[in-house]
Amino acid sequence: MRKPLLILIMAFLMLSAFMACRKKTTGCHDSAATNYEPNTDESCSSCCIIPKPKGALLIWTNMDDMFGWGFGSFYLNIDNGGLKLLNRYYVTPPVNCVNQIGGYYYLDEGDHFCQIYGYDGTTLLQQGTLTVKGNQCNMMQLHPMGARGVAWLR
Repeated sequence: MRKPLLILIMAFLMLSAFMACRKKTTGCHDSAATNYEPNTDESCSSCCIIPKPKGALLIWTNMDDMFGWGFGSFYLNIDNGGLKLLNRYYVTPPVNCVNQIGGYYYLDEGDHFCQIYGYDGTTLLQQGTLTVKGNQCNMMQLHPMGARGVAWLR
């Protein structure tokens, strides 16, 4: 009779010791985070990785022969992602980013490096930074740079 009781007491003590040694886990409880961990014991908001909101960017022109060369084409390169040929134009300004005749991009909110090349894809016409606001349509009209030094994008 003593042996089964002793085994039961030992099993209880071992289980109690195991339960007492369990470490609490910490993780991100924010469901919008890329590292969301709902099954952790404690939340740590400082460890959550929340992605930046994205915004639509439409670069457009209403000039059929943009550079007076008879070609009406140009190339865009955003954040060194490769050249994108744009050879169509809007007759009237677009009202939203749905009609994607111009250069359509879906980018993280923030500043992006932009390069504009001529019809041959090798002649750099202008480069600079453009800003995209998240959760909205960002439109920029492409203008030819004239004698007055008008900026390409505005």
